[in-house]
Amino acid sequence: MSQQSAKATAGKEATALAGPPANPFQREDEQYLTAVKWLIGALGAIAAVLVAGVQLSSVGALRWPEDQGRLLLAAASFTLVLTCVVLAVGLLAWAHMPEKGSDLDRLHEIVETRSPSAVLDAVRRDSSYHRGTGGLGDLLTAMDKASRSFYAARGELSSARLAAAEAKPPATGESVAVQQAAARVEEWSESYGRLREGARRVSHLDRHLRIAQRAKGVLTGVLLLTFISAVSLGAFSWAAHPPDRAADPQEAVPPRPVSALLLLSDDDPVWEDRLGEGCAEAAREGGVPVVALSSSAEEVEVLVLEGGECPAPRVVAVPTDAGTVESADDVTTG
Repeated sequence: MSQQSAKATAGKEATALAGPPANPFQREDEQYLTAVKWLIGALGAIAAVLVAGVQLSSVGALRWPEDQGRLLLAAASFTLVLTCVVLAVGLLAWAHMPEKGSDLDRLHEIVETRSPSAVLDAVRRDSSYHRGTGGLGDLLTAMDKASRSFYAARGELSSARLAAAEAKPPATGESVAVQQAAARVEEWSESYGRLREGARRVSHLDRHLRIAQRAKGVLTGVLLLTFISAVSLGAFSWAAHPPDRAADPQEAVPPRPVSALLLLSDDDPVWEDRLGEGCAEAAREGGVPVVALSSSAEEVEVLVLEGGECPAPRVVAVPTDAGTVESADDVTTG
């Protein structure tokens, strides 16, 4: 065999084992993964701002059991917000992780399960995928046949070359057997290489569709989790910030110094010691002028004014069951 012929035959044989063609979807796949990567960082930053901005100190103002419902809602909603954020970041990280490539086993699985239909439809419509075979199943069958025939032809070529080398006397050129075997290798090499390139293109398409489907599904899930987080954060804010509590009902005398009349309903002689005999009697009959200093549910503290039957000003605490203190716009002393 001449050196030129041997090189040509070797080149034809290498066609079937050539490297994969350029992936036409590589740029789009990188854009999907880059968008997911940036969204991970953005969501992490937003989560940090939200957690830092939540006023957990306001929860400390709630009281148990008066605010039992609000406390439970605040705890549940805050936990849900953190859970949604962690799930969203986890989904985005999972979408960015590499997955198993689309190999021949994957293509056979697509044919057997008839899913995804988008791959099968694309192969059926585009001859650059099925290479004239009509569909993915036909492509794989033809490629398997071409593979066996190609490697069988290579074996025959090797045997023919070995026989030509052992011939006596040695042949001065290529024998007919070698030429026929080389022609078969060339034929099946071209056929196998063409079918294999079609299968690789289908693999690129399948991987692209899976990346796109995963990215879109994850983004939909992240949007849903974001909505749930926003609602939960609103529920937390509502639970952690109750309306101002209503002031306790005012007593008969407002809790500030005001003019009033002290009316005793208690005949206990202790009032004669506290107010004086005449002043205590006057307080039982028509009341004596006082200044109400403070009040509580149990007693009212008053300043008894000097005048009339009261010989000197005195500060006394009047229990609510011993008398009443009624505010008066104008109280004069005699």
